[in-house]
Amino acid sequence: MTKRITTPTVTLEQVAAQFQHWRRTRTTKGKTPNTLIEQAVALRQHYPVTQIVKALRLSHSDFKKHCCLIDAGSTAKRVTTFVPLVPTEVTREPTLMCITLSHPDGRTLQVNSATDQAIVALAHRFWGE
Repeated sequence: MTKRITTPTVTLEQVAAQFQHWRRTRTTKGKTPNTLIEQAVALRQHYPVTQIVKALRLSHSDFKKHCCLIDAGSTAKRVTTFVPLVPTEVTREPTLMCITLSHPDGRTLQVNSATDQAIVALAHRFWGE
């Protein structure tokens, strides 16, 4: 298997110049603009992390946190599958279950020791069906 080498759309030197300009012209201390962070994270495809953080004068641990957040955000955008919760006819004794439901808006609902019928009813209310 051969590794495909691509040319970055923005070079490390260009991003470093943008960071330097931002540092010179900002009026107050604060968070680094998202556009600069996104460009820095995108450089990982072409440069080692140590070279990026050194050239951009970033904290290695902060940079890794930004990478994780951006990677998590891109993963969340790719996951679009929905598994419908379809109640089935109960032909046995009720079983107690524990479940955590997550809503796309970020809300979560954790249910402990509930029957499957109760969980189905709660799920419908939670997702507004």
